[in-house]
Order: sequence, then structure tokens, then C-alpha cells
Amino acid sequence: MHRTKQPILTAALVCALSLTGCSLEPFLRLAEDYPEEETAQTEESGTETAAAETRSAEEVSSLADDILSRFRDRFLGDPDGADASQQADSLQEGYVTEPAESGGLAVCGYEPEPNPFSDEMLIVPEEIGGQKVTAVGEYGFSGADYAHLVLLPESVTYFGEYAFKGSSVTEFYHCAEKTVMADYCFMDCPQLSHIIFGEEPVTLGEYCFDNSGAEDISGTQCSLEADSYCFQDMPKLEHVALDGDVKLGEYCFENCPLLSEVILGEGTITLGDYSFMQSALNALVIQENEGGSIGEYCFMECWRLEDVIMEEGITEIGDYAFSGCRNLSLVMLPASIEKIGSHAFSDCGLDIMFEVPADSAAEAFCKEQGFDYTVRN
Repeated sequence: MHRTKQPILTAALVCALSLTGCSLEPFLRLAEDYPEEETAQTEESGTETAAAETRSAEEVSSLADDILSRFRDRFLGDPDGADASQQADSLQEGYVTEPAESGGLAVCGYEPEPNPFSDEMLIVPEEIGGQKVTAVGEYGFSGADYAHLVLLPESVTYFGEYAFKGSSVTEFYHCAEKTVMADYCFMDCPQLSHIIFGEEPVTLGEYCFDNSGAEDISGTQCSLEADSYCFQDMPKLEHVALDGDVKLGEYCFENCPLLSEVILGEGTITLGDYSFMQSALNALVIQENEGGSIGEYCFMECWRLEDVIMEEGITEIGDYAFSGCRNLSLVMLPASIEKIGSHAFSDCGLDIMFEVPADSAAEAFCKEQGFDYTVRN
């Protein structure tokens, strides 16, 4: 079976013009340096997985050019920055602020409210009245039907609870060395179409994107920590592709009815208990990583799940992790696995086949449980 890393890069590119913690430069580097062909050889199994279903390099390059063009036009104005500068000057006044707990100012809305049907972008300045803007306050833009496009300065590192809850935000651009978003921050934002994370550390609170409208979540070289219920009940979410350090809390992606594909890899991966329970997954790919664990009941009752592909890194699979995945047919486990919990693959149907390394803990597990398996050297 051949595996390619294109899905992660492709997903990251198609998510531009959206919520992001990365600068324009990573997109430029991806567009300029994307290799013609980057594949890695694993054992031949004849089974196609989601990791092999990719766009060609030419399609990716064309898509990147289009996205970058729109990205510059929307957020950066003309090459000399005149458009963005003029907009920023026109929007310096009108922001409601309060003292931020960490120092500086927290933005708490805009008055008078702009025309909700306008395409004008809200550009929050780095300083207001001589004080640095460091946060978005609690309920800052909550329920705002004018907050379609929001550009924040790098000085903003904290988002208070309910900061954009129920708002009309569709596109959001933000760069900061680190970002902390409190509970319910983007909850109930049906028009938010994509979520992308960059290299800078991001911490998300409980229910942060609960019931939001994003169709995909992606990131390259990300450092993401998401608390419990963070992406729960997202009715349009289809794909998750995160490359880097990922730590998910309990029930993080529970009940996402269209979520069909999850691709993780490279960094340390920690998936909390129940984090994908009862989602509509049909493919899980965990590429080579630096270690981590899959929590108890993590993928329980993902009844559409067919393929689970794990490359080297993950060391532990919790109790009942894949219990009730009735259509699961292929499970590839790495030599790094040290522990597989009780009932981890119970009630998974009769046709399940494991592919495991010789003389590994995974092979011992299959023998003990009486599962059919093949050995790779």
C-alpha cells in the first residue's frame, strides 16, 4: 500500500480565508515548495484508504494560487498595503474596550454597529488610545450580525468566554505567538466555514466551536490543545486533518454526523475518552508520530468506520476504544503499541482483519483475543 502526505497539505490549503493562527508565509511556502510527488512506501496490502485519495500536485498548486490571490485581495489589500491601511484608518474609532486582566485592553464590540449587510472588514488596531489591544472580551462580538470578517492584531492572545458566540463570523484571520480561547468562544456560528491552525500554540476551551458550521478542520505543524466538547455537534464537519501535536479532551468530536475522515500525524497525539464517539467516520489514519494514546471509548459506536491505519508512534489504546464499530474491516497496528485495553475491539463484526508487526504486542493481542490477522516483517 502506498501512502501520501498530500491530504494534510491539501486540507490546509483549502481552508484559507478562515479562522487561523498562522501567518501568510506558511501558505506562500506551501505553494512555492510543494513537491511534485511525495510518497512513502508501506507494506503492500491492496487496500485503498483515505490517505491515498488525494488531488494531484498540479491541482494543489492551482488551488493554492487561487486561494493566495483571494487571501491577499481580502486581507492584505494591494501590494503596497494601501487598501488595508485605508480601511484600518477608517475603523480606528468605535471599538468598545475594557481593561484586560493580563494588561492592555480587551475589545468588547463596536458602536455604532455597522450595517449587517456590508462586506466591510473589522480591522482591530494594535493600539487604541495609546494602549495595546491584548484580548477580545467576554461576549465581545457575541450575537453580532455585522462581524462577518474580522482581522485582529498579533498582540491579541486571549479570547474571553462567548467572544464570538452566535455571531455571523464567516472569515477570520489572526496571528499570535500563542492563543487561548475560553469556553464557548465560537459556539453557534453557523456561517463559519473552515477552521485552520498554524504552528503557534493554540488552547481551546470547552464547547469552543460547538454547533458551528465549519466543514473541515486542519493544520500543519500545529500545537493544538482542545478541551472537552470543543468540536461537539458540528452538523457540517466532514474532514479533520491535523499535522503536529494534538491533545483532545473528552467528547471533543462527539456526534458529528457527517465527519467521515480523520488524519493525524507527526507530533504527539493524545485522544481523550469518548472524543469521537458516535461520529460518522469511515476512515481513521494516524500517520507516523512521536507517541501518544487513544482514550477509552474514543471511537465507540462509529458504526460506519471501515479502516483504521496506525503507523509507528501510538503506544496505548484504551478500553472499549473501537467497541461497536460494526463495519470495521481493516486494522493496521504499529510495533510501538504496548497496551491494548479490554474490549478495545469488541462487537466489531466477523470480517475484521488485523495487520500487525511480527513478535509485537499487537500480535500477542490478536492471538489472545482470537482475531484473524496477518503479519508484516
